[in-house]
Parts: sequence; structure tokens; C-alpha cells
Amino acid sequence: MNTSKKKFVLLSNQRSGSTAFRLLLNSHNQIRCHDEVLLKESGAKDAIGYFVEQNNLTQQYQKKDYHGDSKWRKKWLYPRVKWNNSLVHANNKFTTQLIKNFLESLFNNPDHSAPWESVKSWNNFHQNGKLDSEKAIGFKLMYYELDNQFIRNWLKENNVSIIHLVRRNKLERILSTNLAKARQSWHSENKSEQIRIHLDTRFLLSQLADEVDETDAWSAYFDSYNTLTLEYEAFSSDPDSCSRSAQDFLGVEFKELSTSLRKLSGKPSEVIENYEEVYQVLMGTRFEKFLE
Repeated sequence: MNTSKKKFVLLSNQRSGSTAFRLLLNSHNQIRCHDEVLLKESGAKDAIGYFVEQNNLTQQYQKKDYHGDSKWRKKWLYPRVKWNNSLVHANNKFTTQLIKNFLESLFNNPDHSAPWESVKSWNNFHQNGKLDSEKAIGFKLMYYELDNQFIRNWLKENNVSIIHLVRRNKLERILSTNLAKARQSWHSENKSEQIRIHLDTRFLLSQLADEVDETDAWSAYFDSYNTLTLEYEAFSSDPDSCSRSAQDFLGVEFKELSTSLRKLSGKPSEVIENYEEVYQVLMGTRFEKFLE
């Protein structure tokens, strides 16, 4: 791994502003910040699926027997099988070697595709024009990907810095996820028409509790790391301040940065069809703060 440049990950959960913040960081000439490069079936040319296909790693590894793991050998028996999220969780020699080789290329190979800068060109190959100026290299990492022991070990052994982007209002995060599914659109550079959705309240309290516990657990896990914690809510209201904090943290020259992505969700009362029902369920609980 290249030791002359700071390595970092943008740690977050889905629908927490990580794509907008990733694009903001990547717009700096001294920062290269990739998207969620371990994402299942990502067509992005900087992602692991494309790396596996281009290097014929399926053919290379099908000849080896990793502890008799026939399940994974069968899945990767044929070339051009796409990278699957389940492989991230496998924690065996097969996936460990794949991820290790990929990260080596991501950080050190000048011919590795640079990150996409627009949702319109996310699956194109991009030349890296920052090799001479870049001082920090990183990528988005979602909570679920930390199930892989190799990734956790890699973060520690390589002294990787953590930018932890947290969405404190878990109700709005849930709403954002449901709205994205309803629209079939996860990111947009244009203003979207507001729609309303019905929120199932049967398991809402337990869902909110799980989300709060997950964020707290990862915050505690990385407490001893070189970590900068930023809140989605602060990023939305004062992006310049969050941008400055991140640039200071990464040790780069300060520049005014911006992103073209637009927020796709509104306030709970504007988005939830059965808002009164949700209000009654949350009032008097520790989650009532998520309401207006």
C-alpha cells in the first residue's frame, strides 16, 4: 500500500448523505474519494466487480481449494460472474485475497479507474488526473461491509482514518429509503416532485432502536481510531463547515467545495401519509425527538 498518502474511508449507512459528501470530497484536487466500491453488481469501473472480471480472477481462483469451500468455488466456477454482496461476508481465503488484490490496485495502480463525478457517468471509465496532487485516497464503506473480518483488520493494520457520517434522525433515514424505493431513484441532480408514503408502524419502534444501537456500536468500535464524526443534519444545514472539518482532518489545502446532488426527502409530516398514526406511536418514547 502507498504509505505517502493518507488512507481513509467514509463510513456511513445508506441514505445518510454519504454520496453527496463523497462527491464533495472528490471535487478537491488533493482528494480522491471513491464510491461504495464493494457494492453488489456495481457497474462502476473503479469497483471490485469490474476489477474481478478484467483480471479473470474467477478463472484463477477456481483452481484452488480454500478449505474445501465448495459453495464459493461453485459460485465462482465461471468467468464474468458478478461480485456479490454475500461474498463480502464470507471471511474465507478466497474473498480475502480478492479484496486484498482489489485494494492494492485501488490505491496504487495509476490505471485504476478514478471515481465517477456525475450520476450520469457512474459506470464509465475515468482517467485519474490527480496522481501528482492527491494527498488523501479513500472510499465509501457501509456498516454491513464491516461484517468482513479482513476489512476490519485492514483498517487497523493500515492506520486508515475514519470519517464517520451519521444521520441522527433515524426516522428520516427510514423515510428516505422508502422514498428512494418508491421513486426507483437513489440519487438526483434535479429537484424531485414530492411524494407521500404510508409508513408501517408495527415494527417502527424496534426498527428505530436497532438503527440507534447500530450507529452507537460502530461509533464505540472506532473510538480509538483516528476518527472524525460528522452529522448529516449539520452537513445539510452548513455544508461549508463540514467540508472545512473534513479537509483539516485529511490534511489538505482548504478549498471551497460544492455538490450538485439534491435531497430527495422532506419533513416527516410532509412525506408520511399516516403521520398522525406515527406521531401517536412515537410520542412519549425516546424517539419522539425524530418528529418535528
